[in-house]
Amino acid sequence: MSSYFNSLCYFCKRSSIRGKACLSPLRATGFNFIRSLVAIPFLLIVAISHWVGISMQGVVLAVISGAITSGLGYCMWYVAMPLLKNTQAAVVQLCVPIIAALAGVLFLSETLSLRFIIASIVILGAVLVFILNKKTV
Repeated sequence: MSSYFNSLCYFCKRSSIRGKACLSPLRATGFNFIRSLVAIPFLLIVAISHWVGISMQGVVLAVISGAITSGLGYCMWYVAMPLLKNTQAAVVQLCVPIIAALAGVLFLSETLSLRFIIASIVILGAVLVFILNKKTV
């Protein structure tokens, strides 16, 4: 459920590059989190078939931890944004899923799958191509 909430918040928030020009990107992000609450009834309808064995306390903790970690992530991102060029910010964003998945492996004992390794190689390969291309220009 938390991953659905995080995905929805990410979907509803404005592009980070456009957020760079925003006068108050943290307030805008907070407002986007609040706007995403509209989807909760729809998510609950979809999740009803999976409610067996899920406690309300677990759902609440998952949503709160997802909202807090996403909010802190956006705060850090908007602090770093003024220090980056738009192209650098785009490349850094490509690495976020890899960092998040590695944190899951390191801190939550999630399994390291072949699919994750291949996807990481593809993403990091694209980042490397971009970096090498920028140095030759």
